[in-house]
Amino acid sequence: PNDNPSFSVTNEATKTTLRFNASYQATPDILVYATAAQGFRIGGTNDNAINPGNVDIPASFGPDSLWSYELGWKTRLFHNMITLNGAAYAIRWSDIQVGDFSPSSPFPYVQNAGKASIDGIEVELDIRPVAGLAIFASGSYQDARLTEDFPVPDGVILDPNDELGKKDDRIPNVPKFQFGGSVEYRWPVGGNLTAALRGDLTYRGKTDSLFRTGNGFNVHLAPYTLADLQAS
Repeated sequence: PNDNPSFSVTNEATKTTLRFNASYQATPDILVYATAAQGFRIGGTNDNAINPGNVDIPASFGPDSLWSYELGWKTRLFHNMITLNGAAYAIRWSDIQVGDFSPSSPFPYVQNAGKASIDGIEVELDIRPVAGLAIFASGSYQDARLTEDFPVPDGVILDPNDELGKKDDRIPNVPKFQFGGSVEYRWPVGGNLTAALRGDLTYRGKTDSLFRTGNGFNVHLAPYTLADLQAS
């Protein structure tokens, strides 16, 4: 006989999303813009909830939605020698869907984690001072955090030693700082042949895979830098 439990889950969600955009061409080489937009994802079910053994995983999770606001600029300077683009943004997220592990077992599942906010800025710079030479740099800062304590999902019974995400905890897998850059030089060497030298540098700040950084299933990724050199 099959001892696995059976159940039926029905989720229904309807959402009309809106987007507003305004831009101003200050000069032929300078554009500023502002955008406000909604985002929405439907809910779903957690397959691991059907495992036998009283696994404390909710059978389903609900939809999440957000408003994002962005103010940015796009510029070309000194006869297109320099391109400088950037944007500042704010995201207000409700019922954010996050992956987690059951407090009492290594079963992954998805649940709704209340409210979160992401505030950030990103900038990119492209410089081409002479023929064949290209210099590129970009960077970003993101403050991604919960703005309320992690709600306990239906069907989950917490042990007194278990801890869920708390207000002001960082959102997993979102580093505060990221930046990168490259320098490339190309020149003809005769006929149809071109030689090139290129160097790339990338930095990514530290992150964790779970809100509960002390959890045994959390993966802490220290900050790292990657360097690459090429010749062709």
